[in-house]
Amino acid sequence: MFNFTRLPNHHRWHGLVQGDTLVLVEWNPRERRDLGNEFFNALHSDYLNAFQDFFERNRDLFFVSYPWSGLINFLIIDQQGQVIDASTEEPACG
Repeated sequence: MFNFTRLPNHHRWHGLVQGDTLVLVEWNPRERRDLGNEFFNALHSDYLNAFQDFFERNRDLFFVSYPWSGLINFLIIDQQGQVIDASTEEPACG
């Protein structure tokens, strides 16, 4: 949405939390295309606007928070849907 995905080696992963597991899914080429900067510009505008209000009311849609202590349970999935790393040998899916 903010078009960071088009930058090489930047914001490479979708992040979400499922139960107590942090899941990272690699962006695919279609998601990494240049979409322009309209949302980024609206968010950082000096003029108050509806998008800034929406962003502030719905920060959880834009950021993933993962509180933990000790080890992090994680699952990393590549563009083809293959698990490429996990905190356990047999990650629980589904």
